[in-house]
Amino acid sequence: MPKRFFEFMSHDERVDCLCYGDWAKFPCEAVLLKRGDKPSGLRVLLSGEALVSIRGRPVATLEAGDVFGEMSFALARPATADVLATTEVSVLVMRPHQLDRLTEHHPRLAGALYRSLATELARRVSLRLAELQRQTLRESGTRKRHRSVLSGAKGSIY
Repeated sequence: MPKRFFEFMSHDERVDCLCYGDWAKFPCEAVLLKRGDKPSGLRVLLSGEALVSIRGRPVATLEAGDVFGEMSFALARPATADVLATTEVSVLVMRPHQLDRLTEHHPRLAGALYRSLATELARRVSLRLAELQRQTLRESGTRKRHRSVLSGAKGSIY
Protein backbone atom coordinates (compact mmCIF):
# COMPACT_ATOMS: atom_id res chain seq x y z
CA MET A 1 0.00 0.00 0.00
CA PRO A 2 1.36 3.47 -0.85
CA LYS A 3 2.51 5.44 2.14
CA ARG A 4 2.83 9.10 1.14
CA PHE A 5 -0.59 10.25 2.35
CA PHE A 6 -0.55 7.63 5.08
CA GLU A 7 2.98 8.49 6.26
CA PHE A 8 1.93 9.23 9.85
CA MET A 9 -0.07 6.01 10.21
CA SER A 10 0.87 2.48 11.15
CA HIS A 11 0.07 -0.40 8.80
CA ASP A 12 -3.03 -1.28 10.86
CA GLU A 13 -4.24 2.32 10.75
CA ARG A 14 -3.83 2.41 6.96
CA VAL A 15 -5.92 -0.76 6.75
CA ASP A 16 -8.57 0.85 9.00
CA CYS A 17 -8.76 3.81 6.57
CA LEU A 18 -9.50 1.36 3.77
CA CYS A 19 -12.28 -0.14 5.89
CA TYR A 20 -13.89 3.25 6.62
CA GLY A 21 -13.73 4.54 3.06
CA ASP A 22 -14.97 3.40 -0.33
CA TRP A 23 -12.40 1.71 -2.53
CA ALA A 24 -12.84 1.49 -6.30
CA LYS A 25 -10.94 0.72 -9.51
CA PHE A 26 -11.20 2.89 -12.61
CA PRO A 27 -9.95 2.30 -16.16
CA CYS A 28 -7.42 4.44 -17.96
CA GLU A 29 -8.97 7.77 -19.09
CA ALA A 30 -11.71 7.66 -16.45
CA VAL A 31 -12.62 11.06 -14.99
CA LEU A 32 -11.88 10.78 -11.27
CA LEU A 33 -12.86 14.34 -10.39
CA LYS A 34 -14.42 17.05 -12.52
CA ARG A 35 -13.99 20.78 -12.07
CA GLY A 36 -17.17 22.14 -10.48
CA ASP A 37 -18.03 18.88 -8.68
CA LYS A 38 -19.44 19.47 -5.22
CA PRO A 39 -17.17 18.44 -2.33
CA SER A 40 -17.65 14.76 -1.62
CA GLY A 41 -14.63 13.80 0.48
CA LEU A 42 -10.95 13.06 0.34
CA ARG A 43 -9.57 10.85 -2.39
CA VAL A 44 -6.30 8.93 -2.24
CA LEU A 45 -4.76 7.31 -5.30
CA LEU A 46 -3.83 3.82 -4.13
CA SER A 47 -2.36 2.63 -7.43
CA GLY A 48 -1.75 3.95 -10.92
CA GLU A 49 -1.31 7.49 -12.18
CA ALA A 50 -3.59 10.43 -12.94
CA LEU A 51 -3.30 13.86 -14.50
CA VAL A 52 -4.58 17.03 -12.82
CA SER A 53 -5.57 19.83 -15.19
CA ILE A 54 -7.16 23.24 -14.83
CA ARG A 55 -9.11 24.51 -17.82
CA GLY A 56 -7.37 21.92 -20.00
CA ARG A 57 -3.84 22.85 -18.85
CA PRO A 58 -1.94 20.03 -17.11
CA VAL A 59 -0.70 21.16 -13.69
CA ALA A 60 0.34 17.95 -11.90
CA THR A 61 0.75 14.22 -12.17
CA LEU A 62 -0.54 12.07 -9.32
CA GLU A 63 1.04 8.78 -8.28
CA ALA A 64 0.12 6.12 -5.74
CA GLY A 65 -0.15 7.71 -2.31
CA ASP A 66 -1.17 11.17 -3.56
CA VAL A 67 -4.36 12.78 -2.28
CA PHE A 68 -6.75 14.79 -4.44
CA GLY A 69 -10.02 16.62 -3.91
CA GLU A 70 -8.55 17.86 -0.63
CA MET A 71 -8.97 21.56 -1.42
CA SER A 72 -12.63 21.06 -2.24
CA PHE A 73 -13.04 19.01 0.93
CA ALA A 74 -11.15 21.43 3.20
CA LEU A 75 -12.88 24.56 1.85
CA ALA A 76 -16.32 22.98 1.25
CA ARG A 77 -16.25 24.41 -2.27
CA PRO A 78 -16.60 22.85 -5.72
CA ALA A 79 -13.53 21.21 -7.23
CA THR A 80 -11.21 23.59 -9.08
CA ALA A 81 -9.49 20.99 -11.27
CA ASP A 82 -10.16 17.93 -13.37
CA VAL A 83 -8.42 14.64 -12.53
CA LEU A 84 -8.13 12.03 -15.27
CA ALA A 85 -6.72 8.52 -14.85
CA THR A 86 -3.74 8.00 -17.18
CA THR A 87 -3.47 4.32 -16.23
CA GLU A 88 -5.84 1.91 -14.54
CA VAL A 89 -6.17 3.25 -10.98
CA SER A 90 -7.45 2.31 -7.54
CA VAL A 91 -8.89 5.13 -5.45
CA LEU A 92 -9.93 5.38 -1.81
CA VAL A 93 -12.73 7.90 -1.22
CA MET A 94 -13.42 8.99 2.34
CA ARG A 95 -16.71 10.85 2.46
CA PRO A 96 -17.52 13.33 5.24
CA HIS A 97 -19.83 10.92 7.12
CA GLN A 98 -17.13 8.23 6.96
CA LEU A 99 -14.53 10.67 8.28
CA ASP A 100 -16.93 11.64 11.08
CA ARG A 101 -17.35 7.98 12.02
CA LEU A 102 -13.59 7.42 11.88
CA THR A 103 -13.03 10.46 14.13
CA GLU A 104 -15.58 9.18 16.63
CA HIS A 105 -14.26 5.62 16.81
CA HIS A 106 -10.52 6.20 16.21
CA PRO A 107 -9.54 9.73 17.28
CA ARG A 108 -5.79 8.97 17.11
CA LEU A 109 -6.17 7.67 13.56
CA ALA A 110 -8.25 10.70 12.59
CA GLY A 111 -5.51 12.92 14.01
CA ALA A 112 -2.91 11.14 11.87
CA LEU A 113 -5.14 11.46 8.81
CA TYR A 114 -5.65 15.19 9.32
CA ARG A 115 -1.92 15.62 10.01
CA SER A 116 -1.24 13.91 6.67
CA LEU A 117 -3.74 16.22 4.99
CA ALA A 118 -2.12 19.31 6.55
CA THR A 119 1.34 18.09 5.52
CA GLU A 120 0.20 17.54 1.93
CA LEU A 121 -1.40 20.98 1.75
CA ALA A 122 1.79 22.54 3.15
CA ARG A 123 3.88 20.66 0.54
CA ARG A 124 1.70 21.96 -2.25
CA VAL A 125 1.77 25.55 -0.98
CA SER A 126 5.55 25.33 -0.62
CA LEU A 127 5.96 24.01 -4.18
CA ARG A 128 3.69 26.72 -5.55
CA LEU A 129 5.58 29.46 -3.68
CA ALA A 130 8.90 28.17 -5.05
CA GLU A 131 7.41 28.17 -8.55
CA LEU A 132 6.18 31.76 -8.14
CA GLN A 133 9.60 32.85 -6.82
CA ARG A 134 11.34 31.32 -9.87
CA GLN A 135 8.83 33.01 -12.16
CA THR A 136 9.36 36.38 -10.44
CA LEU A 137 13.14 36.02 -10.76
CA ARG A 138 12.86 35.21 -14.48
CA GLU A 139 10.56 38.18 -15.05
CA SER A 140 12.84 40.43 -13.02
CA GLY A 141 15.81 39.39 -15.13
CA THR A 142 13.83 40.08 -18.31
CA ARG A 143 12.87 43.56 -17.09
CA LYS A 144 16.50 44.35 -16.23
CA ARG A 145 17.64 43.31 -19.72
CA HIS A 146 14.90 45.46 -21.28
CA ARG A 147 15.88 48.43 -19.11
CA SER A 148 19.52 48.18 -20.13
CA VAL A 149 18.58 48.06 -23.82
CA LEU A 150 16.07 50.90 -23.54
CA SER A 151 18.05 53.15 -21.20
CA GLY A 152 20.13 54.49 -24.08
CA ALA A 153 17.08 55.29 -26.20
CA LYS A 154 16.17 58.95 -26.66
CA GLY A 155 13.16 59.89 -24.50
CA SER A 156 13.42 56.67 -22.51
CA ILE A 157 11.29 56.43 -19.39
CA TYR A 158 14.01 54.36 -17.71
